[in-house]
Parts: sequence; C-alpha cells; structure tokens
Amino acid sequence: MNLNTYNKLKSFISSRKNILILFTLLLIFLFIMIIIVLNSLNNRKKIDINSNNYRNNVRIKINKDDEFPYMNLDVLKLKKKNKDIIGWLRVPSVNIDIPVPQTNNNEFYLTHDIDKKNNDAGWVFLDTRNKLDYIDMNTVFYGHNLKNRQFGLLKQLLKENVHSKKNADLIQFTTIDKQMIFKICSVYITNDNNWSYTEIDFENDNRKALFMKSIQEKNIIKNFDRNRLSSGDKIITLSTCFGNLGTNKRLVVHAKLLSIKDVNIR
Repeated sequence: MNLNTYNKLKSFISSRKNILILFTLLLIFLFIMIIIVLNSLNNRKKIDINSNNYRNNVRIKINKDDEFPYMNLDVLKLKKKNKDIIGWLRVPSVNIDIPVPQTNNNEFYLTHDIDKKNNDAGWVFLDTRNKLDYIDMNTVFYGHNLKNRQFGLLKQLLKENVHSKKNADLIQFTTIDKQMIFKICSVYITNDNNWSYTEIDFENDNRKALFMKSIQEKNIIKNFDRNRLSSGDKIITLSTCFGNLGTNKRLVVHAKLLSIKDVNIR
C-alpha cells in the first residue's frame, strides 16, 4: 500500500469515526430530550390528577339562590391533606378551579405540587406576605403559565369570546372562614422587572389611590372598564408569565372585592 492510498484510507476511517461519534451524540441528545418531554407531560398530568383528587375530597357548592354566587366548601377538610392549603380559587370563565396553599416563602410551590412533591409545573399559591385573618388591600396569587392548566388559562381572558360568557368577570375565593366574590377590573401585560403590582402595604391613602389609578389605566380589555376602582377597594392580583419559556413578561389580572360573607367554623 503506497502512502497516498494509506492517507486516503486513514482519512476515510477518521471520517467514519467522526460521523459515528456525531450520530451517537445525537442519539444521546434525543434520548435526553425525550426523557425531559415525558417527565414534563407526566408532571402536568399529575396536576390534573391532584386537582380532581382535591375536588372530589370536598363538596363544592355554588349558592345560586343568593344575590352573589358564593362558593361553599370545607377548607378545614382540605387542610387535613395539606396543612398549607388556605382556600379555594375559582375563575369560572376560564375554568380555573383549584385549592390554594400558602407557605413561609414564595419559592416552594414554584417547584412542588399540592402534595408537596417535586414537580417543575409547580402550583398556584398565595404570597407569603398576605394575611387572611383580615383581607389585605392587595392579595396576590402566583402560578406558572402552563398550557391549558392553572394560570396558563388566564390567557383566555384576552380572547373576545370569553367576554360573552355569563359572569365573565367573576372570581370566587373561599377560605376557612370567608366566602368572597370579586369582579375583574384590569388585565394587562408587563415586564418582570416591574413588580409594583404586587405591592401590599401603602404608607398613605394618596399612595393607595395612585396605585388603584395606575392598574385601572393599564387595563387592555375594554369589557372590564365597567368595574371601576376606588382607593377604598380591596383587590386580588393573579400573576403569571406571558410568552415562551424564559420570557420577561407577566400577565396580570386584578379583581376588586364585591362582596364578602363570614362563615361559621365547625
């Protein structure tokens, strides 16, 4: 074998090795991606299973005979399954219907489900700063933007067909000793470096009035303009990501307290 033939053969073998290495790496990459996708799908399936389990654990009754459709359920019974649960949140127009926990930090339920098991889909939760023995001026909920689940459903509020539904602006929130009705008054998109909408404490009435005016002016859904805000109102705020993974935008929903009913604890 002459030198020229040897070099060609060596180059061919080297090329074959490189192709084989690249092919092997590609297979490993595809395998890892399949595992990630399957794990993500499984985590989201667990959300549906958990939601149904908790919903079946209590009897949720909507009081349609009352002037306001209060949501009645035994939150204490839910706390036996998870002591972090403080209430149940329902946005009927977009099919949000879920138990809500609160813990001593705002990180835990970003990566854990309602059973406190690791889950990158997380769970909707209440801001650790909020107190429920009285209702703060701004009560803040957070949740991941999941497709057709949890706060990912809030994107439907941007669609016109949702606004034609009965009580399209209704939000119900029930705790251990309170049943509350809220009306959506503002929906908008903001950047994640602006967390002013999660402000809870206000140093004076003027600051509170400016806050209310600001969130009302940010509303991008005309149908919600009719639910006007005043400085004396109390609101809930729902916050989630908006856009693809890694986005710096947030979809924000504000709703004002319309009516509250005290519940006798057994």
